Amino acid sequence: MRSMRVILIACTVLAAATSRAAGQPPAGEQALARATAAAILEQYQPRLFLLTPPPARFDTMVAVELLAQAPGRQDPEADYALYVGTRGAEMRGDTAVVSMVMHQHTREKGLNYWRQTDEFRFVREGEGWRLVGHMVMDIADGGDVRGR
Repeated sequence: MRSMRVILIACTVLAAATSRAAGQPPAGEQALARATAAAILEQYQPRLFLLTPPPARFDTMVAVELLAQAPGRQDPEADYALYVGTRGAEMRGDTAVVSMVMHQHTREKGLNYWRQTDEFRFVREGEGWRLVGHMVMDIADGGDVRGR
């Protein structure tokens, strides 16, 4: 429990300290991060997941939301945990597009790896964001990690 608190604090500090990257939505970032985390958890319903290192402020905000919305699902010792992380958000007209990367690999020897990149599309709804589309952009499969 202590390690999860440390991760949450570190993500919060990083989110506060990191400057806004170009291409990210200028307003409603927190609401978009909250909606993104909810969409990821609803779409994939991971039993266990680990967060990939967030490269930018928005990605850190999503990581904090994932930890808040799915407490207790972090297990760094799990062989088949799903690694999840977003890779930015950008506005395309009135639609916010969020890129997400997830992968799995095991500690077993040999080629055993799977990776998928998705896009989630949101539109404003009141003070928040509503998911209007989800698309798998690419998949790389290098073993038998699926199905276990």
